[in-house]
Amino acid sequence: MSASGSSESPELKTGNFSENSRCTESKYTLYLFSNNKHATSSDTTLSDKESRSSAKSDSKASNNEEPSVCLSLFEGNLSAEQETVVRCYLLKTLSARQDLSFENDGKYAELQFSSEESGKMFGCYYHRLSKHSSAETEPNEENGFPKLHTFFICLIGPANGVMESFCPELGKFCYILIPLLDPEGLKNKDNVQLKLKSWYFHCVEYVRRCIENFGEDLVTLLHCSLWGNVEVTSEDEQAKWDTERFVETCCVMPATIENSKDTVKDNANLSFIVTIKDGKIEVDKLLVSVFSDNSPYCSKWLDKLKSCPSTDHIGQHNILEGFRLKTVQDLNTLKRLLQKAQTDHYSLYRAYQFLQASGYEDILLYHVKKEANMAEEHEVLEIISCLQEFLKNKHSTSDSKAK
Repeated sequence: MSASGSSESPELKTGNFSENSRCTESKYTLYLFSNNKHATSSDTTLSDKESRSSAKSDSKASNNEEPSVCLSLFEGNLSAEQETVVRCYLLKTLSARQDLSFENDGKYAELQFSSEESGKMFGCYYHRLSKHSSAETEPNEENGFPKLHTFFICLIGPANGVMESFCPELGKFCYILIPLLDPEGLKNKDNVQLKLKSWYFHCVEYVRRCIENFGEDLVTLLHCSLWGNVEVTSEDEQAKWDTERFVETCCVMPATIENSKDTVKDNANLSFIVTIKDGKIEVDKLLVSVFSDNSPYCSKWLDKLKSCPSTDHIGQHNILEGFRLKTVQDLNTLKRLLQKAQTDHYSLYRAYQFLQASGYEDILLYHVKKEANMAEEHEVLEIISCLQEFLKNKHSTSDSKAK
């Protein structure tokens, strides 16, 4: 079976799911979607008289017509009443759309169970996935293309902000399930069930596992995510998944990986290959020379992560988001100071003070210099060179005094 618009995705290990079955939040449903709106332009060219006469007969038969939008339940662990609430919400949402040929995407909503559930609110993340059938299972249609099947995965959890905070992770999790989805509902059934039951474990608890498994090594991961793109390799698929989600949450750079050997030569767009081996984080030796010491900035944010309660998943996620946002804010502040420094010497001094206090001046200067090079801002480049020289002399003086 070939996935529509997807590449080969890593399998998540679920052997330790029994250890995490305590997570009662991992509710889900899986539907096969069908759209029976087959009206064509020729169907809408009736005269007014014909339309009025056909409307009378249509109204009599409307109760026997097949719904225009249909959801067939494949898998799920909700009660019948809970599943009805989810299905009705989806059908109402989909029926209201004029165009049902939308792209694969996910959305979050808060729903409410009936009075028997004491009116309890719950979070529902629903994601549309599409997949072409293979020639082996279904012959090509008249148009010569395999049939496109559409699925909806609904992940159900508490309405306490967790699901809303982790929507990117939920989307990534749903997307990797595409190769396992089967329109007949027979292949990979157990595997699909096991993975869907563990969505909370994979999508929400990964930050806690990274803190517990890597400890102080996370400083290196934070540091790499500031410099450039990060590619994670590991034979342990669970560790790879957790580390990739960690990096995506805190990384300042877009997630595009380029050849690291080439990027080292021109220093234009650094890419780091991070290897997870025996519970340790190792960085490609070609790039170790880029930074010799871990920045105080990263150490400060790691301390915040470690001091956050292990059960506060939203708090841990917010700290990683804060790390990324603070970096972006610092870059914007430095760029404003550099622009002012072209005509104001005091702004140059303020930029120097700002860099000294930041704890990661080499990283900030690297990014603003790269941007100035691309924009060919020669005056800004001269100011950056001046600042680098000042900071280099300052560090040399401090090192000599320390000796």
